[in-house]
Amino acid sequence: MQSDNPTTECRVRRRQAGWAAKLVLLLLAVVGFIAMAMIAVGVATYAPNGAGGATHAANAKANGTLQAGSAQVVLDANLQQTYARSCAICHAASGSGAPQTGDSAAWQPRLAVGLPTLLDRTLEGYKTMPPMGLCMDCDRDAFRQLIAYMAQVDASEDCEQ
Repeated sequence: MQSDNPTTECRVRRRQAGWAAKLVLLLLAVVGFIAMAMIAVGVATYAPNGAGGATHAANAKANGTLQAGSAQVVLDANLQQTYARSCAICHAASGSGAPQTGDSAAWQPRLAVGLPTLLDRTLEGYKTMPPMGLCMDCDRDAFRQLIAYMAQVDASEDCEQ
């Protein structure tokens, strides 16, 4: 049944289309938020198997360079939360361009520049990485530990050149 007033009918259709668009946007936002939360929580407890880690660690210290995958690094509870809140957004999302947590091949070229340079780049931002890596309450030591966890290296004070 058609309305006698076409203007009224158009207004009703516009309102219905507006609500549909808002509902779709809301659903997309909720799905995106859930996906990010799942990535952060699922990867926050990641720990690679560390096979051969002791040998790699000895070689890395002898050469004076950090070797990705050379250590089994576990974060304390506070840094686990920081990782999940800040780092995992990029370092646990494939396709982000960031080296993935535990991916030795992706971390090795970054470690080759040296930990001090890597820390400076983390603090100042580098290429697509934002300054402070989205962790405004982290200090240099926290970043050192987070990098060590993601690259699975022994990044203790004596390794920094």
